[in-house]
Amino acid sequence: MSQPPNDNMTFTPEDVRGLAMRCLAGDAEAHLLRDKDGRVVYRASAGPARTVIVKLLPVPPFPRRLRQAVRVRRMAREARLIDLLVAHEVRVPRMLGYATLPPQSCGPAYAKVVEDLGPGEDGMAYAQRCIHDADAARLLDFEQQVIDLTARMIELAVFDTDHGIVNFHVTADGRAYRLDLDDARQAVVPALATRLYARMVGRLVATYAFTVQPDIARANDFNQRLSQRLHFAPRVQRKAQAYIRRQLEEQRRRCGIDTRVDLPMASTG
Repeated sequence: MSQPPNDNMTFTPEDVRGLAMRCLAGDAEAHLLRDKDGRVVYRASAGPARTVIVKLLPVPPFPRRLRQAVRVRRMAREARLIDLLVAHEVRVPRMLGYATLPPQSCGPAYAKVVEDLGPGEDGMAYAQRCIHDADAARLLDFEQQVIDLTARMIELAVFDTDHGIVNFHVTADGRAYRLDLDDARQAVVPALATRLYARMVGRLVATYAFTVQPDIARANDFNQRLSQRLHFAPRVQRKAQAYIRRQLEEQRRRCGIDTRVDLPMASTG
């Protein structure tokens, strides 16, 4: 299946396939970063003094011809959304190319190459380190970056139901980026995207509450500032709060941790 053209791509499908096959072959300049749930991530050399992130994706659970069309279209959609966010100065790593891989009896079927942000840690680990180090100023700055980035995405009608704190990456100099926009989509009519909006906000609130527990006062302070920044409608707040309760109840069943937080409406005063 041919891939939609994208003028912002710097790696052709052939380039992407070459990088992916080098990673799978155990190239000395390709370093495994993560291997979970069939998704494999490498940092690979892409020329003198340049590295990129190579993500290898599993076969979706669809019939062969349909799964190829679905995956390629999803990668094309993600690339377009990333271009939109980058153009509006929202911190996300640029997608540099994507491709299907040669048929295999097992292993990944698709690959994408994204910008390497360099050393850093995910948002959960970063926030917990700030708490451990009693660095309130650094934690407050991170929280504000997360709130501002979330608001900018929503202002552009880009909603992502996997908007968890672990999907943020914090660079060595403290800049927060949003990673892994596989599930993101842009609403044609934002006012009708209540469910997507609520799940995006709910996912962020629930995962941040888990991150900072047992400091529920901090979690609720974060939620208050998020609410003030977003000014969401009452119907969004109701659906988001219901989603948060379900997520935290599932956490209680799995981990025995009973966390309760509120997502208030923005004050009008």
